[in-house]
Amino acid sequence: MLIGNENKNIIFIGAHDKGLSFHIGKRGTSGGKRFVSRDYKVLAKTIFENGIDEDCIMSSSLDFAKEEGFRTDNGARKLLNRAIKFQNKHLNNKVHFTARKLYTLVGE
Repeated sequence: MLIGNENKNIIFIGAHDKGLSFHIGKRGTSGGKRFVSRDYKVLAKTIFENGIDEDCIMSSSLDFAKEEGFRTDNGARKLLNRAIKFQNKHLNNKVHFTARKLYTLVGE
């Protein structure tokens, strides 16, 4: 795990309607909850509270963010990076990966 707890983590990240969609649950189980926000501070708090699973799936929608209303195709990645940086600086729970490094880590 990058951060988080053993009961629930962010296991999926995708772009959705000018924001990011996180699926929060336990790897290997059904259920969980979906969280969507356009606000990097709210996303940062969600990352802080739930953590990002080491096997988190990154949707290809992060590479084609214009299809989800972002101005550029990398807009969703920029939003995720901004949330991670804010979380690292202000919430004191270090995530050591940018969105690009995390995406590379978990595979394309």
